[in-house]
Amino acid sequence: MDADITDPLFPRIPTYNSFYDTETIQLVEDIFNKDFTTYQYPLTLL
Repeated sequence: MDADITDPLFPRIPTYNSFYDTETIQLVEDIFNKDFTTYQYPLTLL
């Protein structure tokens, strides 16, 4: 059975901005630190 997305108790879909909040950016930097260093990716948003 599929979930009813019109149900108010259904979890909200994340917003675009939530993918770029400080916590998420730090998490990505921590997880991919070696890649950022090896491939010299910029650590700032474009």
